[in-house]
Amino acid sequence: MRKKAKPADLEKKLDEARKNYPGAVKEFSDPRGCNIVGAWLSMATGQISIDAALARNPEIATDAARFKEGMIRLQEDAKANPTVLDTFRALAGMCDHPTEENYLKITKADHDKDLRTCRVSSNPFTQEFVWVSDFGNGGAWVVSSQPEGPCGLVQLSRFEKDQSEASGLFWRYVARKATTNPSGTLLPGWSCSAVDQGEYVYDWKKTVGSHAVRIRRIQPDLIWPVNALSSKMAR
Repeated sequence: MRKKAKPADLEKKLDEARKNYPGAVKEFSDPRGCNIVGAWLSMATGQISIDAALARNPEIATDAARFKEGMIRLQEDAKANPTVLDTFRALAGMCDHPTEENYLKITKADHDKDLRTCRVSSNPFTQEFVWVSDFGNGGAWVVSSQPEGPCGLVQLSRFEKDQSEASGLFWRYVARKATTNPSGTLLPGWSCSAVDQGEYVYDWKKTVGSHAVRIRRIQPDLIWPVNALSSKMAR
């Protein structure tokens, strides 16, 4: 699980938004698109029923049942956390007054949402461990690894005993990797120095560990028409 965005990403996004602003003004001058934005915001805040909005604007959703299900979820989320509607409000504000300042508010709202959003993924892998008796205070099973790829990635993960537990029966897994070639390039535009080299502790205890990530939402896929137009109009 990883956060979708980092605080440092904002300035780069704002610079890109400033470059795209002249072209975006044309898109926000389309009354049809802005009417749909207004309908979404009205539905999300409960000012108009979903069925009534779909009856007036059937083009809002190609799959009305799926859209309705997603919008109901959004309404419930908005009651618990009104900030989830910030992007809708920013889009509506840009429709009313298509200024650069209002356009940047869309980017800021999306970024704030991404900071509270996590991506969940799985990555199956196989590792071999060797016993290192002089590691720490009691030894550890450490991954046997050689530098790989353009970044020279070395796996440094390990299993170590929990020294605070008297029985000696409990272990924890510590995940970590390091790059031996930080000046290299993993992918176009992605420097090896940007590779996550943090240490993540997976503990048997039911407490908040260093691997915990505070989030408010996992990005839903039910309201794809909303997300799709938001991305299009905020390009």
